[in-house]
Amino acid sequence: MPWIESHTVLIRHRKLIALANDLRLKPVYALGHLHALWHSVLEQQESGDLSSWSDDFIAESACFQGDASQFVSLLQKHGWLGYRDSDK
Repeated sequence: MPWIESHTVLIRHRKLIALANDLRLKPVYALGHLHALWHSVLEQQESGDLSSWSDDFIAESACFQGDASQFVSLLQKHGWLGYRDSDK
């Protein structure tokens, strides 16, 4: 069974707080979206290469119901998701 390591300080990390602020969410909700995305990646794309995933699929995998393109852009802006070939 795949697993991820999660540190208690993550809820207070500057990148998470900045992401939460830009999404207009409480940090705990942003953290939940990140964990949901990470779990999906572990199950479906263990290499971590999301270049074939659409913005909609990334947002759906993160259980994010807002604007998918904005969500992905903000993940990239705050360093939670690298840029994909389709972004260049």
